[in-house]
Amino acid sequence: MRRFFKVLEERFGGSLPLDVGPSSEVMVREELRTEDLRRLFQHEATALHIPNFFPKTSAIELGSQLAQQVQDGEARNWKVSTSHGLESSDVFTLGAHGPYNVAVSNQSIDEYYTRVREELRRRRKNDETNAAKVIWPLDQFRLELDQAWPQGAGLARDTQDPTRYRGGGLPRIMLGPTRWKKGFVHVDELAPLSTTQGFFSANIYLQLPNSKDKDQPQDILEIWPLAVKTKWDWYKVRICV
Repeated sequence: MRRFFKVLEERFGGSLPLDVGPSSEVMVREELRTEDLRRLFQHEATALHIPNFFPKTSAIELGSQLAQQVQDGEARNWKVSTSHGLESSDVFTLGAHGPYNVAVSNQSIDEYYTRVREELRRRRKNDETNAAKVIWPLDQFRLELDQAWPQGAGLARDTQDPTRYRGGGLPRIMLGPTRWKKGFVHVDELAPLSTTQGFFSANIYLQLPNSKDKDQPQDILEIWPLAVKTKWDWYKVRICV
């Protein structure tokens, strides 16, 4: 068996399944647009980048506040699945609830829905120390997505009780230096690409690391046109990395 996989890797494991041409494009736009979302969902482009989506000054202030909450011990460590089981990562999350899939596995669905409501109310609570109320970044994205997508967009509802809804996302903080010297790879969907079903992710970056490292300069953010379209592609990715 070991000899078989060795031959398999030598013959087929030398390259990643990457998109080329228009489907590998990272679209840079000033706002969310229907035609760009269609291209993204049909895998006719790799990603959609909107610079300055959230006001820069507000992003810096809010990012600093969230980072301080991590320093104060208010965050939970994000666990990742490895060959050794669940291990601590360099990612921390803030919020009253955890991910939905974790709640399902722990059979704590009722608690999850209660804490989702608490989380959203807390993020939208008026703060009298600020001269003007700034919209929560995830709320801004959901509103603009609802306007841009013809069928609208909203929070997923509990099929048994539509008055209960899932969370729209949580703050994640990665404090450097981390164990990953060349950066951190993030993926939300572990399935072959499909134009009829699946997930897409939206990340709103409030703060980014300083890339001006004289000893080891690197890009702040890299987006790879990885095109995993079959289970075999997943195997190729695994043996390449």
